[in-house]
Amino acid sequence: MTKDIKEIVIVGGGTAGWISALFFSRVQKEQYNITVIEPSTIPIIGVGESTSGRIQDLLKGKYFPIETSPEDFLDKTDTLKRYGIRYKNWNNSNADFIIPFDNPTKYYPKSNVGKFDHFIYAYEKYGASNIHKATFMGQAFEHNVDLNTSGFHSDAHDMAMFFKKIALNKKNVKYIDAVVKEINLNQNGFIESLNLNDDLKIGGDLFVDCSGFKRVLINKMEMGWESYDKHIPTNSVLTFRTPSESSPKTLTTSTALSAGWMFNIPVKNRIGNGYVYDNNFISADEAKLEIENLLKTEINPGKTMSWSNGRLKKFWNKNCIAFGISSFFVDPLTGSSITTTINQIDTFTKQFLQNSFEKTFNELNEKMYNNICIKQSEMYLDVSNLMFIGKNDTALFWQKCSKKEFMTDRVSDFIEMFKHTIPLNEAYGLDYYDNLYSFFLQISLGKELISKEVAKKSLENKGTYNQVRDAYEALNKEFYKAYYVSPEDCEKYELQKGVPYGTLISNYKQRRKIWA
Repeated sequence: MTKDIKEIVIVGGGTAGWISALFFSRVQKEQYNITVIEPSTIPIIGVGESTSGRIQDLLKGKYFPIETSPEDFLDKTDTLKRYGIRYKNWNNSNADFIIPFDNPTKYYPKSNVGKFDHFIYAYEKYGASNIHKATFMGQAFEHNVDLNTSGFHSDAHDMAMFFKKIALNKKNVKYIDAVVKEINLNQNGFIESLNLNDDLKIGGDLFVDCSGFKRVLINKMEMGWESYDKHIPTNSVLTFRTPSESSPKTLTTSTALSAGWMFNIPVKNRIGNGYVYDNNFISADEAKLEIENLLKTEINPGKTMSWSNGRLKKFWNKNCIAFGISSFFVDPLTGSSITTTINQIDTFTKQFLQNSFEKTFNELNEKMYNNICIKQSEMYLDVSNLMFIGKNDTALFWQKCSKKEFMTDRVSDFIEMFKHTIPLNEAYGLDYYDNLYSFFLQISLGKELISKEVAKKSLENKGTYNQVRDAYEALNKEFYKAYYVSPEDCEKYELQKGVPYGTLISNYKQRRKIWA
């Protein structure tokens, strides 16, 4: 007899837990009942959240119809727009570089060059500090223009509560304020029920671990752990807050320090900061002192955390699956936690979750899903690993990162290839990971791991150098021309010379909506 999947139990709230509840509550005609177990006594992890395009997609209803919008999210939370990441002190020339969250391709409609060649030209011609000017988000930052699409700087608690409220509006979602005390398995090793601290027992068909570093369900299900600590040098963070600025930045700032790096995430009412470091080289007290010397002011440290970098060997085992930090975590440098979480949930609900035990819980599904998640995790590992490569610094932390054995195999191969050429994105992975390759390429250029001679040669060999040059220069010279009209009209549109940007913004406010 076929058993239907009806009851889904999510352990852990936070952003991962409540976004998971949203997905499950809306798939397959709302046939599931979702219970989220989250103790109010345990605070949400995070001094701030930095997100890219996946949250925009969610808020715009690209995954499923949703009763909100990006504007609603910005209005009801302590959130600011985010166009990219500024990296300070990460390369050997001490030149800042910015990685925007969009790619150049769609802004050059008549171009048939490579998807990311405009980044390569910008680097070859103008250096690492100008890479971001190949995209609209990079230009928006330069000209202080408000785009309709962006990532976000958010307060972690605010974000979780925002999605919690939306999820609980659905009649098939309920919340229990409790702690899981015991996990009960049946004779086949499937989770049968959970004992909570208020003597309540909760049964279910599918159990989801979104409990973060606690990994409440995973520890019982023996899903294994693959450590990435050999390739990721940081394992701790000291957080602190500073007052908000009168003109908050639309970029996350990442500054390389003696034993790690410092992040700066501005939200409406404050700035969330943290020193992410290796506690084998520096203590929390020493980290605090280094920050105070850098900022020339005393700080009041908040929470400190430590972790192991790595991933589960099995992201899904029997009727238990893990999303978010519960399943995978590397140094937060790329700000990829929410993106990977949404990728995981979307993949599982669309490709693997069926209405019966037999169709869902089988070895083939588990194998395929786990392989997808492992591939994604290893790609994010490569990007994070690359970030720590190539910095000539006498500090012991950076000396550790300069050793050959520190590099992942893929990063090592790319570093060798960079001596002669720039590999195409197909060499990095599937088309699904185009944006991740873009990030990888921009880091390589920004950190000056590729010579300008190799960059120029790579474009000349493809015969696209002049075309890329013309497109990049046109966008930089006439950004507002391309910005206020559709790409098809760019060449026909007559510029209003001498009109200030502010006036153009006011006059063409409606035209900007085409980029939403």
